[in-house]
Amino acid sequence: MPIDTLKSKRRLVEEYGLDDRQAEGIVELIAQPEERGATASDVDAAKREILMQLGNEISSTEERLHLEMEQMRRQMLQWMLGSAAFITALLTLFEYVL
Repeated sequence: MPIDTLKSKRRLVEEYGLDDRQAEGIVELIAQPEERGATASDVDAAKREILMQLGNEISSTEERLHLEMEQMRRQMLQWMLGSAAFITALLTLFEYVL
């Protein structure tokens, strides 16, 4: 409900003996619109935004994990091939020595 600020200020000054500055301060505080509570549509919009952000983060994390797994797979292959080459070289050396 809107408040008549000028009328309220005059009433505070005339009826209650407040000075203009005090009355003006009180009326300004009372006249400020109250913050409204969240509506169902506000909650739904926030929920959609959070789910979208979460989905983006999950996709980003999945992509990063796939890249890391691919990098680890390559490193394992390099180690396996290096180990196989080393074993082959050792066996060849043993055949030559023995």
